[in-house]
Amino acid sequence: MSKLFGVIDIGSNSVRLMLSNGSKTLFKSNEITRLAQGQGEDLMLTNEAIERTALAVFNFNRLAIEKGASTIYAFATASARKAPNKQALLDRINELCGVSVEIISGEQEAYLGALGALNGKDGVVIDVGGASTEITVNKNGKTIYSKSINVGSVFLTELFGQDSKRVDEYLKSALTEYGTINCENLSVYSIGGTATTVSAVIQELEPYDPTKTHGHYVDLISLKALKDKLYSLSEVEREKLKGLQPKRAKVIANGVAILVSVLEYANFNGFTTSENDNLEGYLIEKLKGNQ
Repeated sequence: MSKLFGVIDIGSNSVRLMLSNGSKTLFKSNEITRLAQGQGEDLMLTNEAIERTALAVFNFNRLAIEKGASTIYAFATASARKAPNKQALLDRINELCGVSVEIISGEQEAYLGALGALNGKDGVVIDVGGASTEITVNKNGKTIYSKSINVGSVFLTELFGQDSKRVDEYLKSALTEYGTINCENLSVYSIGGTATTVSAVIQELEPYDPTKTHGHYVDLISLKALKDKLYSLSEVEREKLKGLQPKRAKVIANGVAILVSVLEYANFNGFTTSENDNLEGYLIEKLKGNQ
């Protein structure tokens, strides 16, 4: 019987669990907890967001153990790393279930996302999260470009609500931080909840089916049409869309706006959705370190 590993990703919008035998992903689940919600200019995490997130980690840790995981890793991304009171989150998680959480840098987040999605192949990986967005370029087996900027779907929603004009103006300026991205003749992939949700909504998947989102190509024209549609709908109307988790309804339009702006900024025609992401990347890196 092969060993079972659990990996928990504490993101800015959701907490996710992956179970893997070390070479194949066997199970994934996510819970929207919006850790970044209420994270204002002082970047402090609210008590409510900490509690929601810690409880989700507790539940996923218990589920992983019930399913037979003997080793469980946990890492946290942008909202946690930026927060002055991040220790309160780590302490609450440890208090509830004894799980130690590694807070990874933006550079690590970009690297791990590309490692999971590409696993040695060349390509470009875009990861739109709740509080940051990463772009990584691998060519000839090496990472030639990697950058994380502090722009995400929850972050934009906190700043601008559903004001698409202000969001687009902000993104036009913010994305210049990426500078020049040298990625000619490379395939473009997108990972994370925004990308997989886009794929599911375009295909009207009900129930959600990762075998249909993984490898699904989304062209820029279709993406822009979806962006316009989402901004035209109320949050309640979005909740009824096939393929959309109701709890994503509040932030999905701004997540799609980021994806559109990134594609336009880098002159990409579209992207291929990947279900493999930083969860797989984190485990690959951990197992590499343990050998």
